[in-house]
Amino acid sequence: MKTKVILLILFGIGFFSFAQTPIAIQSFETSGDTWVPLTFSTPPCNSNNDIWDYVTSLPEINPSDGNQFWGIQDLDGNCGGTGFETIAFPDVTISAYNKVIFTFDYYAIRFDNGEDLKYQLFYDGIGQGEVIVVDGNNSNSDNTNGWKTETVEIPNTVSTISLILYARCNGGNERAGFDNVRLQEASNDVCEGAEDLVVYDYGTSAGHEVNGNTSNTTPSAMSLTTCDRWAENYDLFYSFTMPVGETALNVLTYGPNGNTINLAVWDDCNGNSVFCSNEKSSLHEVTGLTPGNTYILQVWHDVIGGTNDTGPFTIALEKLPPPPANDDCLTATRLTVGYSGSENVLTGTNVNATNSAVSSPSCASYQGRDVWYTATVPASGILTVETQNAGDIMDTGLAIYSGNCGALTQIACNDD
Repeated sequence: MKTKVILLILFGIGFFSFAQTPIAIQSFETSGDTWVPLTFSTPPCNSNNDIWDYVTSLPEINPSDGNQFWGIQDLDGNCGGTGFETIAFPDVTISAYNKVIFTFDYYAIRFDNGEDLKYQLFYDGIGQGEVIVVDGNNSNSDNTNGWKTETVEIPNTVSTISLILYARCNGGNERAGFDNVRLQEASNDVCEGAEDLVVYDYGTSAGHEVNGNTSNTTPSAMSLTTCDRWAENYDLFYSFTMPVGETALNVLTYGPNGNTINLAVWDDCNGNSVFCSNEKSSLHEVTGLTPGNTYILQVWHDVIGGTNDTGPFTIALEKLPPPPANDDCLTATRLTVGYSGSENVLTGTNVNATNSAVSSPSCASYQGRDVWYTATVPASGILTVETQNAGDIMDTGLAIYSGNCGALTQIACNDD
């Protein structure tokens, strides 16, 4: 009697500075500023310790950038009144730029009793609402304890942008400053400047690789990731949108330093980490993604001790390959039984294979990604099944079943 058996083959497989282009700058210097002209609610004034003016220093405050900043002190007397004083910045055209970032630095000491610093951006002439960065509307003093930076990513649909800075300061011991007001096109050394990548079909990204280089980068504010908190991580940022129907992709990094890349995927800048791998490799399979969602891809090289992996690489994204034809029991590949191990040899793969809906085999520490074969037992009743490496380093396991798909009985299992 001839008996048909089903073979489940198990594989253990291993895939094994803030550089920005300035658009407009206002650092309140004597020369070199380009975001001009400024319009002041009260002209620059420095009288009897009341200050609303360009200064090189105030008690406890020095410039955050360059040699000067805009100094603010006791505005309800000789310089200004009890309301807000303002500095208005003219329209700047940004339609020719991509991923424009607005930043400015501010400093406040002992702000209380209604003393505030705030700002408002105008996109194509439309105000975006006042944003308070220092709020003195309580009995406790509000101190920034040094210069702080406000950062806003401007939508790419905006053509022109203007700004108003507001300050209200009514006490002699309270003082503040504005400095380093900038519009700049971000590079992908920071998350806000993430470079867009396309997810290509499997095997079609060749010729579409994007060049990257971590040699001149600096560790970003997101450099300490959930999977690598020890090294100095010199990182770059990319963004991508998951294609419809896909929940995983391959990140391919080649070139001189492509095989030492680490990576993380985030749902947004400074958001939640959805994937992280500190396995240095030129191929990372990223899973657990949502079709249609846009993600931030952070890649980095380690610099730690005597190791410096930074350098040039290329990067591309691809969908995962389709599952093998024999991914399921019902589509098992038929094997022809021969008389020696060198006859009727087939080359197989479990790349992108899925997990079967049968109980786990009794050996080989089953972790999924199995493929299926079928064979008819010869008249001798003896069937030998042998697997060998076919170019990849792997450790195979196999289980043999009798019966039909959906009603299988395991009759043998081997971990070698």
